[in-house]
Amino acid sequence: MSWNSLPSELRVQILIDRNTIRDEMCSIIQQKWKRFYSPKNVAFELISKQIRLDYNDDFALDTLCPKTSSIMTYCVKVLSGKEKPHFWCMIIDLIFDNLYLNEYNGGHGAKYYNNNEYCSNILYCRFKSYF
Repeated sequence: MSWNSLPSELRVQILIDRNTIRDEMCSIIQQKWKRFYSPKNVAFELISKQIRLDYNDDFALDTLCPKTSSIMTYCVKVLSGKEKPHFWCMIIDLIFDNLYLNEYNGGHGAKYYNNNEYCSNILYCRFKSYF
């Protein structure tokens, strides 16, 4: 029996199952990779890829983005306050600047804003001696 001759409900179910399995396997691979590769290097790479240039050619991080929120949560878990202190102080400053700019924005990004604010305060306390 060919793919086209299958009923559409069955084809949809097969695609849903395939995507679910793929997503589960991707998350397992990501978890294993984060344990295998140095977690501090993973945090550095993740936050480096999240930095962007804004309209003034300044570096910025979007504090209303769910990806930034999950990266910050991961950074809080793995950083102790002794790894590349000048880089992380710059990141914390970027986050505080963006938190200030988005202070009164609401909507769906508010929970990510709150999480980023909480995580950046924790990181600030860990890197406080370098400020």
